[in-house]
Amino acid sequence: NADGTNQRALATREAGFNGYGSFSWSPDSTRIAASGLIVVDASTGAITRLDPGNEPDWSPASDEIAFEANGIHAVEPDGSARRQIVPPPASRPSWSPDGDEIAYVLGRGGGQPGQVYVADADGSEVRQVSTSGAFYITPAWSPDGERLAFTGSGYALHVVNADGTGEDRIGDYGYSSDPAWCPDGTLYFTAQDGDSEYGIYALSTTGNHALVTPGVQPDCSLDGKIAFARSGDIHVMVPGQAGEPQLTTTEDRSEFRPQWSPDGSKIAYYSLGEIPPPTTVDRTITLSLEKHLVARGEVSPGDGRCRTFVRIQKMTTNGWKTLEERTSRSDNLFRTKLPDRPGLYRAVAPSHASAFHQYLCQRAKSEIVKHTHRPPGATGRNTSP
Repeated sequence: NADGTNQRALATREAGFNGYGSFSWSPDSTRIAASGLIVVDASTGAITRLDPGNEPDWSPASDEIAFEANGIHAVEPDGSARRQIVPPPASRPSWSPDGDEIAYVLGRGGGQPGQVYVADADGSEVRQVSTSGAFYITPAWSPDGERLAFTGSGYALHVVNADGTGEDRIGDYGYSSDPAWCPDGTLYFTAQDGDSEYGIYALSTTGNHALVTPGVQPDCSLDGKIAFARSGDIHVMVPGQAGEPQLTTTEDRSEFRPQWSPDGSKIAYYSLGEIPPPTTVDRTITLSLEKHLVARGEVSPGDGRCRTFVRIQKMTTNGWKTLEERTSRSDNLFRTKLPDRPGLYRAVAPSHASAFHQYLCQRAKSEIVKHTHRPPGATGRNTSP
């Protein structure tokens, strides 16, 4: 539910769900189409298997589901009336708000950028709307159907008018993705500014863009609430209001890619636990007492496309308790303050996520292997294991 209650699993890989694909709510908020290709009843969990396919998008104006399978096709939720809309190599379908048109990315992949195209619902009247190149991520329509946001080549966010005019790059961020429009026309997206944490940025209707909160993968409800993922859990915020309730709190799973039901009563999301066995990663933590305790570490070996969720934990009478979660920088380093209180602390890196937080690269764990205390004014270092 939207308040975090009644969390339940709906579909697993054993049931035919492709855990790395997308999913899409039906207009009446009762069913979910998920990569695989399956349709899940949101109340009962009953599953209808359709012909294989991925990246489904449920039309907001009908009962048709567009999906990717050697081109773009549409099908009824019972598996009937399948038809091809656009031939291959089209991918990543996205219905317009009125259901009259469909946007998609056309290109052959293999490291080569594609372009965003729009066609009528029957596949006719095809037009190219982007010119700077597009990454193979689903384009997002504005609520009025007048604009499209997409991830351009080089992982930069672009916005273009639906008729192909006025293409504009949004900011100079690295790894921009996950565009999500709110009903008021504000565009939210994930980006990284230099070596800073991944954050959710907002592009207002006046053209200003600014950081809103740390996190990734925003999705906007009908009443303007933002669901997003942060450090492997789902949070919700109301722009302009204090507080970001955390809806999930699992330690052994990674929750991501939240999506509001059209009526705003529920949030669907991925929960990933089937990840490779842990691999030990060497870590050195330095503790400075000059002003506060500072924990520094490095994830090794590194992968430039991966980030690491680092949990700072303290030993309590009930075991290790997570105090803070950080994301490693692009150079695989992390730095965080520790509470200036006596105790036994450790840093644990339970998982790696890709640059777009769409899949886990590997799982890693480590404890502090060395710490150094440097009292205020000290010129040397005393090291203890």
